[in-house]
Amino acid sequence: MSAVAGVAPETLAANNAPLAANQRKRIKAFLKRCRINPRHSQIDLQAYLLLPVQRIPRYKLFVSIFSLSCLLLIKKALFSLKICRNALLLRTQRSRIL
Repeated sequence: MSAVAGVAPETLAANNAPLAANQRKRIKAFLKRCRINPRHSQIDLQAYLLLPVQRIPRYKLFVSIFSLSCLLLIKKALFSLKICRNALLLRTQRSRIL
């Protein structure tokens, strides 16, 4: 049984096979051309690949802040509902007395 649904284990093994020497040379040449190209001078490949990993703590922080904000909104809404319920009960009690 494959670890990836719908993909045969032999396909995964073939994808993880080491690169041939000519493939490594072509990849190195491509990366060198990318580094030399003035349009690609702002960020290098390693930094570009690291960006998603660096975002993980930001996402965790965002989710924790967002969940706290939601909890505060829910508490405020419940408090408002409690006030409305108490006011309605008071009004019905007064109308029974009169």
